[in-house]
Order: sequence, then structure tokens, then C-alpha cells
Amino acid sequence: MKRKSPRSRRAPVTAIPPETTVEQALRTLAGLEIACVLVAREGRLLGLFSERDVLDKVAERYEELKDKPITEVMTPDPVYVYESDRAGKALCVMAVSGYRHVPVVDVNERILGIVSPLRVMRFLQSRCEGR
Repeated sequence: MKRKSPRSRRAPVTAIPPETTVEQALRTLAGLEIACVLVAREGRLLGLFSERDVLDKVAERYEELKDKPITEVMTPDPVYVYESDRAGKALCVMAVSGYRHVPVVDVNERILGIVSPLRVMRFLQSRCEGR
């Protein structure tokens, strides 16, 4: 019997509050084996913290930044798509903006999920199976 990895049982998105420290955010990424968390307050998107932010902003300054709030190193006001948008729009946003992770929100701009390269690949794979 094939065992499911923690990745296959994960929620559609992981969000952390803006007071979360850089160290706590890194532990969340590592512990859940994910590449990105959203930073939110009461379901409202404030920013995004990804592996790219770790490499570009934190890696060389970890000791200095580890106890700082994630808001100091996150990507603020990230580009997002609405749940009603077609999948192609999310792909276009990823390609044009250069972001690998694009949040998905509802009409009230409350977080619903995130589009990532892995999720795009799984979506395309599910559409191509059996052809």
C-alpha cells in the first residue's frame, strides 16, 4: 500500500499572522515541506513569504533577522487572482510577474488558496490522464 506524504494531505494554503517571527516562518516552511506561506490578518492577504524571500533577504542575515516579524522580509501586496478567473490567468500572472506562487482570493478578497508550479502540474496531469 502506498503511503501518502504530508504534502498530499495539506490544506490549500498556509497563512501566518504578521507578528510571526522569521524563525517561526522558516520552521513552518520546513515543517510542512512547503515553498510559500501567505501572511494574513483575519483572512485578508498582507503579503507572501517564499523560498525566494529566504534566499534573497534572509539567508545571509539570519541571526540578525530571526526574531524580527515576517513583515520585514515578506513580499508585500503580492499579485493575486480571483477564484472566478480562468486557470490561464493564473499562469499568465506567474509568467509575466515572475512569481512562482500566486494567491487566490474570493470577491471579498479573502484568501482561498494559492497557485504554485506543483499545483499547475498536477492540474494539467489530471486533465491529460487517459488520453
